Amino acid sequence: MRKAILLVSLGSLAALLLSQTALATHVHPANGGAKTLTFTVVPAFKSCTTGTTGTHGSPLAAPSCQTTASSAESATLTTGAGASFKGTSAFLIQVFCTDASVPPCPAAGDQEDVKLQATATDVRCKASIGSNGTLCPTANTAGGKDYAGQVQGNATIRITDHFNTVTTAPIPACSSTTSCSATVVDLPFPVTGTCAATPADGTIGGTCSITTTADAVVPTAGGVVKEGKKATVEVGQILVNDGGTDGLASTAGNTVYARQGIYIP
Repeated sequence: MRKAILLVSLGSLAALLLSQTALATHVHPANGGAKTLTFTVVPAFKSCTTGTTGTHGSPLAAPSCQTTASSAESATLTTGAGASFKGTSAFLIQVFCTDASVPPCPAAGDQEDVKLQATATDVRCKASIGSNGTLCPTANTAGGKDYAGQVQGNATIRITDHFNTVTTAPIPACSSTTSCSATVVDLPFPVTGTCAATPADGTIGGTCSITTTADAVVPTAGGVVKEGKKATVEVGQILVNDGGTDGLASTAGNTVYARQGIYIP
């Protein structure tokens, strides 16, 4: 009897230690299936906050502002409308292993990364930059010219992972030299893409694309994706900025061209 009780006690102790070990290695909640994010973007319009002129139909009977030429947020870019309506978009954010295995990557070393891919079509110049032959090299049969500058995708991210140190009020098992679980202050994560004209098709604007990875965007210290750190990354609304009057994502004066959203025909 005593032997049986001892075995049960040892088993309970082992189970407790295993549960504590699991908590120690992954103390924050996580969704193991959230390794792929796909979405689309739509043209961005200014918020209707003042100067309302009407009311939306029921049941969303809220005040509304009439759409005018100045309603779009971007000062330099637009897309097709009416008969020239051909814009599409496809964005992908996906965790992957560089050795083609399935995450979590089984091989040792720096194998884990996040793929960043995007394509947007029918991107056109507004009149404000339409005379710039470098940024707007090709005219269309209707609507604005093809855009051939830069755009920049951006979103605020909130990271909770096991790659932090605590320098004040240390908690157990976490010191200034030991990584522990913590949530990082919200950070922007801009990614620049390039656009190209479509001279062979006079019915559609330029095509913009992004093909890169998170580690390539921030390559310092081996990149931002760290193996085994169990990162939960919350992604705010994704937006796409234009390149301004000089077509460059890195300079000031750029405005929002598109935001994450859907189109309902």
